[in-house]
Amino acid sequence: MKHMDNPAGRLHVLLLQLKERGDNFSKALCAIYQVSYADALGAAPVISRVVQLPDRAKAQVLSLDDSLYDSDLILNWHPKVRNLLSKHAFNSASAGNTVVGTLDDSILLSLQFCSDLLHRHLPEYVPQDEELQRIIGLIKELRDEVSDPALDPELRAFLLRHANDMEAAIVAFPIDGSPALADALDKAVGSLNRRSDIVVKAEKAPSAWAKFGNLIVVVAAVCQITGAQLALPSLIKQELASGTEGHTAQVVIQRGGATAQHTVSHADVGKER
Repeated sequence: MKHMDNPAGRLHVLLLQLKERGDNFSKALCAIYQVSYADALGAAPVISRVVQLPDRAKAQVLSLDDSLYDSDLILNWHPKVRNLLSKHAFNSASAGNTVVGTLDDSILLSLQFCSDLLHRHLPEYVPQDEELQRIIGLIKELRDEVSDPALDPELRAFLLRHANDMEAAIVAFPIDGSPALADALDKAVGSLNRRSDIVVKAEKAPSAWAKFGNLIVVVAAVCQITGAQLALPSLIKQELASGTEGHTAQVVIQRGGATAQHTVSHADVGKER
């Protein structure tokens, strides 16, 4: 079984894809994740994320009660796969299928068992594609809004920086899953709590501020973070609640196999929970 709700599962899927590719290992990685091998600035972060997958999977396993698994079975894959990626990911003339071909079936089976363990005990929420596309659409709307030359430059830079972080997390979703998007959200909310001066600047740009608030709420919904957990400063809640040009966002959230519709508006952000 292939699971995309944990790092071991995503790593297993990647190795199966690499087994089918005869091009240079690094180029194969870039092709799979649709980044240009010639663009070092774009390719390096992607490859770095891939190299970190083994340790992320191991860390999640070790966070579980050790009575749930046999480490010799569940983590047998880790040393060999970790060394393989460390050796070949950035500098290898070998083909992807040749490199992965050095792993025997027992290693891939161990990785698959690891993925199954995490799928049963620490599954991540896997957003539907339309949910991610909704976020991308909101990011585009925000970028269009902040292109206004009259907007305060510092406010524009602040909003774009966090929008870019969220977009990068979506691009990296096949590697990092939803935790990367949650991390980008945490960074944005933390910055809002620290930068009270941004709130003052935003008073002159209510439309851009409302769009940014809408983006935060939708990302939180996609990450299954409730309004009570979304610790926005009270001043920011008031600003978002008073926005008049934002959009109501409808996000489909799956829980326990059932599909429910989660609707949020700026007024929802302003309510005390």
